[in-house]
Amino acid sequence: MTAPASSRYHVSTMPAPLPFAALQENERLFNIPVEKLLTVDGRRRTPQDVYRKIAPIELSVLK
Repeated sequence: MTAPASSRYHVSTMPAPLPFAALQENERLFNIPVEKLLTVDGRRRTPQDVYRKIAPIELSVLK
């Protein structure tokens, strides 16, 4: 049985600053325009509105 996704990851409520340069590097490497990455429901958003820091948590079944 797999744990629900919400219990496998910790999603920070305070977004970490995402350097615009990192998005530009992803655009170069993966050919995905920054504008497309930052557009949600047809509106341009800030990186902080679009991205959140996600960190895995330890599961007792993996010990």
